[in-house]
Amino acid sequence: MRRLMILVAALALLLTACKIEVNANFTINADKSGSVVMEIGFDDEVQEFAQSQGSDPTEMFADFDLESVPGATVSEERRGDMNFYIVTVPIDDLTAADGLGGEMAQGLTDSFDITFTEDRVIVEGTTALDDALGDSGEDTAALPMDMLADIFSINVRITMPGKILDNNATSVDGNTLTWSVDLASPTLDIYAESNPNESAGGGSMTMILIIAGAVIVAALLLWLWSRSRSGGSGAAAATATPAAPAAPAGDTPPPPPPSE
Repeated sequence: MRRLMILVAALALLLTACKIEVNANFTINADKSGSVVMEIGFDDEVQEFAQSQGSDPTEMFADFDLESVPGATVSEERRGDMNFYIVTVPIDDLTAADGLGGEMAQGLTDSFDITFTEDRVIVEGTTALDDALGDSGEDTAALPMDMLADIFSINVRITMPGKILDNNATSVDGNTLTWSVDLASPTLDIYAESNPNESAGGGSMTMILIIAGAVIVAALLLWLWSRSRSGGSGAAAATATPAAPAAPAGDTPPPPPPSE
């Protein structure tokens, strides 16, 4: 990662339109399983410059011993005008993982602790940006901070189980919390808390079923009431005796003849 930052620092002196995106994605499940997905994306300008300097972005993960990581996979994906190189590592038990993300997440997750209780999942972490951009900072010290911010996009994303209770994320999308790294800050503190026993919608499943049942019952009662009103009106009309027609005005019938 450090060699990458040195390369980018040199590139930034020549180009101002290049883009690099680094994402650390963590998924936490209620059964303590999960995954870590590390993504590094470059636009075409960065890749062309790197190749002209004898570097190949596709070999950036060569320093990591991925063969020793069970289930680890490497993939490549095109998103818009950027190529992303992705490493995915499934984890059976997050509480037993030694340093979540391992060497790949070094500098993005200086410390990362996950606590599971009966009704809580709590994540606390610290991102050391000084390490992510180079230990000494000399490689990027000559670059203005606004230039670095235009070049780099660094994000930490955590998908939590159940209902989100508390967090200090930059943005929230469903159960996924995103911390957008501010390069002007030396560290980024991460905190998230959820209840894995409740739904992401904000209420327990029991309460949702109760509300749904009440709506169905109310709809049924309204239907029966409307049927009874329309049926009663029809019955009254059907049983009514029609009135005899009135005699025409001015035409009185003669009296009956006397009986003998």
